[in-house]
Amino acid sequence: KISLPAKFDGTRSLFRGFLNQVRLVIQLHPNRYPSDTARVGLVGTLLWGMTLQWFAPLLEKKSLLLEDFEAIIKEFQPSFGDTLALGVQ
Repeated sequence: KISLPAKFDGTRSLFRGFLNQVRLVIQLHPNRYPSDTARVGLVGTLLWGMTLQWFAPLLEKKSLLLEDFEAIIKEFQPSFGDTLALGVQ
């Protein structure tokens, strides 16, 4: 049994570890998270505080981002990711 990552509150220095843990859970449970929608759902359940406030409107408006795991991570990263540690330009 694999433990889920701790809920992410938006602390930039924890973003990379959080994202890597989410990707690992998805990799180890491909049958549980077979689609992008399921993967985004996993991320959504692991958010709280200001990250959940960021995510909630997407869910409420049924945004197409909810169907694309990589796209939602790309949108999420500028607000909460440690762009210097990730080497993002």
